[in-house]
Amino acid sequence: MVRPKLFGTDGARGTYTKEYGPGLINAETFTSLTVATVDVLEPQYVIVGSDTRDSSPILSEAVIMGAVRAGAHVIDLGVAPTPVIGWCLSELQSPNAIGVSVTASHNRHPDNGLKVLLPGGQKLSKAQTDAIENTYWESTLANSVNNSMPGSNVDEPRLSERYISYIVEKMEVTFGERPLRDKVFVVDTAYGAVKKFTPSVLERLG
Repeated sequence: MVRPKLFGTDGARGTYTKEYGPGLINAETFTSLTVATVDVLEPQYVIVGSDTRDSSPILSEAVIMGAVRAGAHVIDLGVAPTPVIGWCLSELQSPNAIGVSVTASHNRHPDNGLKVLLPGGQKLSKAQTDAIENTYWESTLANSVNNSMPGSNVDEPRLSERYISYIVEKMEVTFGERPLRDKVFVVDTAYGAVKKFTPSVLERLG
């Protein structure tokens, strides 16, 4: 069987499909690819966030399922920009944590993808992506089952709130307390992942 390359220069991306089959951008692949990622990197925690594409909720659930199945503890941020996941990794201060962003970045809307972040927001090395892909294909072709003790999935609104507080504090250090009070803003987040954070930041700034 031909093994299509899964990871490109910035994660695994492609056109989302509801069809079943290995190597496709679908829930089946995202679950198995996450299991392989946890098997190779051995994190204790996986922080998961996603963009606002129509396919992101089902793919995020697939990532969470794979991480829990592989024995990791999941912190689910829900909709969150990729840089927020990187910030949360730093805030968590654990060397045994990774982030997974379900996003295709600037790609067209029908696409989606999976991007893995290491502590400090670093990307995977080629050696790591090769190891993850090899593990994925070996387990897929062998139809093997991961026998790790299952992990857990925890919604973590506190991390999102801490990120908002961090942004507000930085702004107020520079511009003073509530620098936007008595001002009116019309904001178009273009249905981006920042839509979850922008209103709260603006309200707290005045």
